[in-house]
Amino acid sequence: MERTKLIKILQIILQIGTAAILFVPLIYTNSTFFPFVFGKFIIFRVLIEALVPVWLMLMVLSPEARPRRNLLLWLLAANIGAIVLSTIFGVDPARSFWGNHERMLGAFTALHAFVYTLMLVSAYARESFKKILFVALVVSAGEALAYLGQLMVPGFLISSAGNLRQWGTLGNYLYFSEFLL
Repeated sequence: MERTKLIKILQIILQIGTAAILFVPLIYTNSTFFPFVFGKFIIFRVLIEALVPVWLMLMVLSPEARPRRNLLLWLLAANIGAIVLSTIFGVDPARSFWGNHERMLGAFTALHAFVYTLMLVSAYARESFKKILFVALVVSAGEALAYLGQLMVPGFLISSAGNLRQWGTLGNYLYFSEFLL
């Protein structure tokens, strides 16, 4: 396969994959003990790990696809470095690294989020972010529809109809309001 054609295919796969990850907040896994959290984070991690080989191959074949160094990325890297150091020297390094099933916010997830940020920068380095912003708006509309479903249908996503404190598929009305903002 021609190199430029392979690069184009890898870029398309990376763009579709990074956009698909934006739909993760809409996931609700009723079969788990924490239906609003556990499934989201497992799928988030799996999708990122599935995209890493595509991303690495793209960066090897096309230096233009590599994330450009800028202050924001350096600050994010410093934040991840601080998280890793606090994980290593914390009271319970294993728990700090993996997090718990209720929140799933350990260093492992933070590293995945950092890699996702780098993938986004690579996937949309030469293009406008309009495509990814449109996908984000579609996901927000889906969350708003989940809210309306909770407002109108008793028991929809473990909620009571008529209660104004709904949470969409996020499981917490504070997270929900921040997400919509």
